[in-house]
Amino acid sequence: MGAKKVSKRGIGDLRRRLRDLPRTVAAQVARGVAPAVTEFAGSDYDSGQTVYGSPRPLSADGAPVTLHRTGALRRDVYFKAFGPIIRCVIGPKYAKYMIGRFEFLPIGTASMPVKWRKRLEQEVRTVVPQELGAP
Repeated sequence: MGAKKVSKRGIGDLRRRLRDLPRTVAAQVARGVAPAVTEFAGSDYDSGQTVYGSPRPLSADGAPVTLHRTGALRRDVYFKAFGPIIRCVIGPKYAKYMIGRFEFLPIGTASMPVKWRKRLEQEVRTVVPQELGAP
């Protein structure tokens, strides 16, 4: 299976672009995008690969890692809109380590998967003309 396409722009670029929009428009975009990004994160988590399409690292005994021991990681890591900001809510204390180790979410300044970026841009195109009074 081929590697997933990745956007050249990272999450920091998205934050800057949202900040440039009027605050109410950015908040509406964030509300629309948060559930979609959560869905993408869940499907990438379930795929058994990193968000970038490469295989996950193997466990210490060489077996594939499923990350499904209790279900808390899948259930309690999600995205939520806080005004114009989209934040990742991380439930379990060990989740940050798991995200860094198994990359089932894009990390900081790393590139964003193209399907994530396309969904975000689609939401912006839908919301912005409505807010600016375009037909």
